[in-house]
Amino acid sequence: MMMKGFLVYILLLLCISCTNKKPSYPCQVIENPNIESYPIVDLVGKELPWQDSTLLDPYRMWIQDSLLIFQDYIGKEKGFVSYYSLNTYKLITTFGVIGRGPHEYLTPRIHWNDEHSFLIIEKLRYSILNHDSLLYASDYSPLRHNVQLGLMAASEVYLLNDSLLFVHSGMSDEQFSIVDICNKEYILKYKNFPRVFSNKRLTDFIANSNVYSAYYLLNPSHDTLAIVYKHYPIIDIVSMSDLYVKRIQFPINKSVNRITILDKLNAYIEDEVIYYTQYCYSDKYFYLLYNATLGKSIDDLEKVEIHKFDWQGNLVMRYKLNCYIKTFFVDEKTNKIYVATKKEEGMDYSIQVLSFNMNASN
Repeated sequence: MMMKGFLVYILLLLCISCTNKKPSYPCQVIENPNIESYPIVDLVGKELPWQDSTLLDPYRMWIQDSLLIFQDYIGKEKGFVSYYSLNTYKLITTFGVIGRGPHEYLTPRIHWNDEHSFLIIEKLRYSILNHDSLLYASDYSPLRHNVQLGLMAASEVYLLNDSLLFVHSGMSDEQFSIVDICNKEYILKYKNFPRVFSNKRLTDFIANSNVYSAYYLLNPSHDTLAIVYKHYPIIDIVSMSDLYVKRIQFPINKSVNRITILDKLNAYIEDEVIYYTQYCYSDKYFYLLYNATLGKSIDDLEKVEIHKFDWQGNLVMRYKLNCYIKTFFVDEKTNKIYVATKKEEGMDYSIQVLSFNMNASN
C-alpha cells in the first residue's frame, strides 16, 4: 500500500514536469469553532518514584512496552539516549556519545522509526538504533549509511523504505521533500502554505522568517501527513497517495504573531506566540502540547493542555494538566500520559516524572 502511494507520487511529478507550471494541490478548508468550545478533561498527575539525577534536560520521551526512553540535550559523557525500566524507574543503559570519534555523534537528531527502533540523523548520514540489540549486546553499534543529499539541515525525517526518505528542513522553501537516496535525486518537492492574511505573500521568504514553521507528523502507515503550524491554529491533513489537503483551521488571534515584511527574503514576527510546542503520535491519533495561555511563554505556564486528534484532523479531546511540561508521551496501551517536568529545589532543579490517567477527571 505504501509503495502504491509513492508510485502515485512519481506519476504526479511526471505530469507536473510536463506542464512546466507550479503544482497546485487540491485543498479543502474546514473552519472550526474556538478550541475552548471542545470538551476538556482535568487531570491530576501522580509523581513517580524517580531518583535519577543524571537526567538533566530531557527534550523528547517515548514509552515502549516496559521501557521509558529519553533524549537528553545534555548527553555528552553518559549518552544522549537513556533507557529506563518503567517498572522500577531505574536506568538500564544509555547510548550515544557526542564527539568526533569513530563511534561518536557530532550533531545527532533522534526520530521515532518504529516500535523497535530510532532513526538517528547526522549531517549526511543516518543509522537505525534497534532497542533490543542495544539492550542485549554490550558491543552493539548501529550501521551508518551515507547520504548525498537531503539531510544537511533536516529537522524532521522519516525512512520510508531502503531508498526513500521523507525530509523537512526549516532552511528550505519547500515544506517537505521525498528523496531517492539511491539515485541521489528528489522525486517530490512539496509546497502548499496556507494564506493566513490575503494581503501578504508570506511564502516567498519562508526559509528566512520561519513564519510557517511547523511539525510534520507522518503516521506509521505512511499514508497520512499532519502539518501542525506553530504560529497559527492550523493543521493540514495531507493524503500521501494523491496529496489532497484537508486544512483544519481554528479562529486566528490577529493580535499576536503580527508579521512585518522587510523585503522579499526577510520578515519578523511581533508578539510571537507558539500554539503547539511538542507532539507524539500513534496509528490512530496524534497528540499536541498546547499553549493554553496565549501571549505567555510556554516556560511561564503552570497549566497546559494536550490535544488529541485523529488522523482526519478531528479534535477528539482536550486534557488539562496541572503542571509545567518539558516533554510528554501518551501510552495508549495503559491510557496514561507520562510527562517530564522540572522540580525546583532552591537555586537548583531536578527532573520529575509524572503519570496521568486519561480516564480520570476531577
